[in-house]
Amino acid sequence: MPHARQAFLLLTAALFLLACGDPLADTRDVATTLPWRGTILETTRYIVTDQGGKQVAVGTLTIEEGGATSTFSQHYENAEGTDDIKVIADSVTLRPQKTIRTIRTKTLTRDVSADYGADKVHIVITGDPAEDEEIEFPPHAYDIEQSLFIWRTLAFAVGYETQYVVINSNRPTGRVGTVRVVAIEAVTIPGGTFECWRVEATATNDKVIAWYEKDGAHRLVRYETGQFVFELLP
Repeated sequence: MPHARQAFLLLTAALFLLACGDPLADTRDVATTLPWRGTILETTRYIVTDQGGKQVAVGTLTIEEGGATSTFSQHYENAEGTDDIKVIADSVTLRPQKTIRTIRTKTLTRDVSADYGADKVHIVITGDPAEDEEIEFPPHAYDIEQSLFIWRTLAFAVGYETQYVVINSNRPTGRVGTVRVVAIEAVTIPGGTFECWRVEATATNDKVIAWYEKDGAHRLVRYETGQFVFELLP
């Protein structure tokens, strides 16, 4: 098991890679269709392993539709503690309004709060290190913790590519990420075999890969980072 700080701060480390790319450039909105629309509540669970196949955590992704706003949540837990992330966003555009993250382990207490205004985001972090910053919130921008959700809304077609601004509320920065739909592939996990869209997100020399169900609600089936692998549980 990784150190407690690593076990949780690194679970979304691959998403952090997207916040280390080029300065703000030509970007556009990501969301085209919302495949979960009308579901009201959707919950999917994942086993999280390291690259050697050893389990490091169990994760849960949840979408709650609530009228004008929707809530996108992640919960990770293992023997060391828990990591809870919640993003409240506009139900149609998915533009974020507020992000809250709470990490509680045997050795680490960390709270992140991001309040999104018209063109600025105010980020307050308590823990190690503590921060209080205001950064730009440009058009076509989303919180980094929405990534696994907003990639489900892409215009799925092999060869499709888009860029958007990624706001990293855990490390107050804003950069550009590029997301591409690369192929249609069969993915076999313990829960079965799924026909999936292969999505690759890159920044500089780093790349993460996500596989989404080809049809239906485009659930996340598998997700690979440099450190971790997520696989959908039955």
